[in-house]
Amino acid sequence: TLCAGSDVTFTAAATGTNIAYQWQQSTDGGVTFTDITGATNASYTINAIAASLNGYQYHVTVSGTCTPAAVSNAATLTVATQEAVTTQPSADAACLNSNASFTAAGSGAATQYQWQVSTNGGASYTNIAGANSATLTVPSVTQSLNGNLYQVLLNNSICTTNTTSNAVALTVDSLPNVLVDASNNNVCTGTPVTLTGLNAATYTWQPGGQNTASITVTPTTAGTTSYTVTGIDGNGCQGSGSFNLTANPLPTVTLTSTPANTSLTPGISVTLKATVTPAGLFSYVWRRNGVVIPNTADSLVVTVDQIGSYTVEAVDAGGFCNRTSDAITVTDRPSSTIFIWPNPNNGNFT
Repeated sequence: TLCAGSDVTFTAAATGTNIAYQWQQSTDGGVTFTDITGATNASYTINAIAASLNGYQYHVTVSGTCTPAAVSNAATLTVATQEAVTTQPSADAACLNSNASFTAAGSGAATQYQWQVSTNGGASYTNIAGANSATLTVPSVTQSLNGNLYQVLLNNSICTTNTTSNAVALTVDSLPNVLVDASNNNVCTGTPVTLTGLNAATYTWQPGGQNTASITVTPTTAGTTSYTVTGIDGNGCQGSGSFNLTANPLPTVTLTSTPANTSLTPGISVTLKATVTPAGLFSYVWRRNGVVIPNTADSLVVTVDQIGSYTVEAVDAGGFCNRTSDAITVTDRPSSTIFIWPNPNNGNFT
């Protein structure tokens, strides 16, 4: 068995008187043999054997003084061909930290492969250890591999001269820097917030599983919720971003009066008291008839000369969750008693 293009020699040895040799060739698997012109020596050489001779058989007939002629055993010539690249590798683009792969195929049934890499634009190539199959996998690519060239050498056990494939490039695509833009990051429960993913082509949100660039969320319970968006860019590369939304409890403000009767006469006052649930650090804005009055405490004493409709607004420490109470109206009431007011006084009345 030889590689096409090699030289092959068949040799026979015989004994006898006036020996003559005639080499013969069979092209039909040994059914018939024909003389080879000029092949009359003990050895027969074929130079640069062609692939078309694969499977031909050769024997020699030896004649001499005695008859009949002797015929040697037939030798079958097996001609292997040098590997050809039947499938060229293709360039590959891989996302950072993912795997890249290149595949080639040779013409033989027992093709041997050796992948090589060039890190200098093809000026030189080095063998990749262990890369001896039709497919080369480059695991967890890094940015430093971007632009490397890859090729494969093909041969077989008979034809050991290498056939070289085309060289193809590896492109390493960066991951998208996926960010989250929010209309607000610190809100009161019940307040809708719009979250928008940036720097990708498609998006998937968690929790929720929505597949739009923007989503609207409305927290119903107090606390911090983390939202994560996974984005895929035009290269198919994936990145993610996250956002923490803090929801503050929406307070309930109850305004009460002591005493409960808010119809006043001179000298009688009523204390208005604001109670906030849930309790927390709140400041207060009081209003009479819709106009802010100077008091920031949680209670207010009202006398007959301050009658009107009162409300109180509780403002939390962050200024996110403000809530206003229902109104309490303080009025004056008729009386059969004559009151001198204000009291004390200087005795002069106009």
